Amino acid sequence: MAMKAVEEQPPALDSIRAIVFREGNWYVAQCLEVDIATQAKSLGALREELERMLKGYGEVAREEQAQPFAGLPEAPKKFHDMWEHAWQYDTPAFTIQVTPPISLRAAFA
Repeated sequence: MAMKAVEEQPPALDSIRAIVFREGNWYVAQCLEVDIATQAKSLGALREELERMLKGYGEVAREEQAQPFAGLPEAPKKFHDMWEHAWQYDTPAFTIQVTPPISLRAAFA
């Protein structure tokens, strides 16, 4: 009798960093731990859009009984480099209500 291989799931993310920058008239947020990005015309709208996207990934994972963001690669290295040189302000991270909850921190490039 052949044994079926058990796929090991990666550990769940409990925090995500996002680098925020301007591109023309748009604000762009690029997550670092997962290659997810979004854009909006204002910072408030950008936060809402990023939260909507992350919640969407969490909801799909829940429906498929999988870890949120499983299989998504990290952002390209250039965004990690931007984070290292970015202005990281002293405001607390906010929590995205997915299962499990994720803390989101942003820095401005």
